[in-house]
Amino acid sequence: MPHPPEALAAALRRQASFCTELGSPLWSEAMEAVAADIETGGKFGPLLAGWEGDLERGVLALRLFGGFHYMALAGKAPALAAQLPSCGGTKDGPLWSALCEALVEHGDLLRGFLDHPPQTNEVGRSAIFLGGFLEIAARSGLPLALYEIGASAGLNLCWDRFAYRLGAHRWAGTDPALTLTADWRGPPPRLDMRPIVASRQACDRRPIRLAEPEARLCLQAMSGPSISTASRISAPPWRWHATWRFGSRRPTLWTGSPGASPHDRRARRW
Repeated sequence: MPHPPEALAAALRRQASFCTELGSPLWSEAMEAVAADIETGGKFGPLLAGWEGDLERGVLALRLFGGFHYMALAGKAPALAAQLPSCGGTKDGPLWSALCEALVEHGDLLRGFLDHPPQTNEVGRSAIFLGGFLEIAARSGLPLALYEIGASAGLNLCWDRFAYRLGAHRWAGTDPALTLTADWRGPPPRLDMRPIVASRQACDRRPIRLAEPEARLCLQAMSGPSISTASRISAPPWRWHATWRFGSRRPTLWTGSPGASPHDRRARRW
């Protein structure tokens, strides 16, 4: 059943508080404004009225604002893009009017985004995985076989291709594509270990194919708009290429040279 306006507004405000805590004041302000608009019978009520997902788990606000961010990144909403650092803009104008303009001009696109669960592929999570994988490698002495369910674009399967600054501690894979910085409390991880990853396999109901520019744009749209363009990765920085193959009931992620088939001898299975 459709949700009543007060429930929709409460969901927007709940997500706004999370955005404030996580350092995304732009979206926090905008979500509060949308919540107020819904309560007063404004433009956003009809847009969201037909969505019947779980307001607790379905993160409706992130779906909606992922759509707004996509339009700004894709050049479809220039007035909105002008106020978002992620698009090279600055917050110095009426954000609310820009959102309303985008809604009027691209309402169907926003409705489409409501059907897509957010996929952020936050590689910062790899900083957590690193400590565990180093410890497992130290205790077992064996190569690692990685399996991930709900892998999205599979970026966190590549944790050993990043460099890490964990407080005072440092660890880096071979020719790292990027550097992750995180706090670290307690004893240091096993920084002397160099785990061997023997295989990487993953599946996802809606896999993101990073070789496609549109897929990368959708992935960026689900991240915060406060990140400047200089901090973004517009294409995979590593020299390997990933494709998804759905030849069986269990999707498998393969890696190899650009354009290689999973059956090519140059490709290796992960």
